[in-house]
Amino acid sequence: MTDSINIKDVVSQTGVFDTDQSSAFDLKGTKDVQRDRISPEFASLLEGTKIVTDEISGLLDEILNGDGVNGVTLTQLSLDSFTLDLSTAGGTTDTIIFRGAAVASAIAGADTGKVDVKNARGNANDFGIFNTDISDRFTLGGSQQDKTRFVSQEFGEIVNGSRLSSSRVAPLLEELILGDGIKNVDLVGLSSDSFTIQLNTATGGTDTILFEGEVVKDAITGLTTGNVNIPDGRNQFGVFVFDSSDDITERFTLGGDASQKSLVSSAFDDLIEGSKLAEDEVESIFLGARDGSLTNVDLLSVTSASHFTVALNIDSRGTQDIITFIDTAL
Repeated sequence: MTDSINIKDVVSQTGVFDTDQSSAFDLKGTKDVQRDRISPEFASLLEGTKIVTDEISGLLDEILNGDGVNGVTLTQLSLDSFTLDLSTAGGTTDTIIFRGAAVASAIAGADTGKVDVKNARGNANDFGIFNTDISDRFTLGGSQQDKTRFVSQEFGEIVNGSRLSSSRVAPLLEELILGDGIKNVDLVGLSSDSFTIQLNTATGGTDTILFEGEVVKDAITGLTTGNVNIPDGRNQFGVFVFDSSDDITERFTLGGDASQKSLVSSAFDDLIEGSKLAEDEVESIFLGARDGSLTNVDLLSVTSASHFTVALNIDSRGTQDIITFIDTAL
């Protein structure tokens, strides 16, 4: 994994800023290049040509609780990692995955404890963490009707109140993972112990909620369907647990015959040799999802190259299969 990208390059790149391993991430571009290639707002948040550890909190808070940052999109957020896409003036998209103790601290520090879906102030973005071990209700702002008015009818029906109760967490996640989805609600993070959603509100803002706690863990575990079956036309959620330290090659069923992997994409089909996914192919899936070379495979969370979650988007079926990979040897 590279700890730098070159924002001047003519090809898209992906890098990882692991704050447990490094104190800075090099963008290989001057301040003028940052302004011209990404945006003046992005450049103003950095002191120099690198993103340093101390600047992560300010950058993340501006995205989650401020006006946002032109040219920068949050694509994944979990308890200890987040991913940003940098859209350059050259038409490329550079991706940075942030992880490590300092990143976990920045995420926790950005928590306001609530969101307000009807917030129409200049900086209409809000971020809150709903820890079900601490509270059984989470403030969304406004009345029950405001959830329908400012997000969607489907979201209002799921919440079924002025605040989101812990008893509605499982139905919310189930509709996102196994159901038809919820209008104006995107799943942008999923791990074995947390998940994150973004609410795209009628005010033009984006409210982000990260869920954690025992209720959340139980909800995630309860939705696991075991393996997945790519061609069957339903959304599914599987967990592939394996041990890379032993001599046994474990496999994860993808369903159908080998050719039906192409329902995801030809790149995914080329990567997986048979109808089952072998543990030695897991890192290649991570790398392909990380750098964008695996079409229709999106990262939903990442702890390492052997502990992450991806979504397989089967466009021809209108479905999405989610897989969490966990290597118990690490």
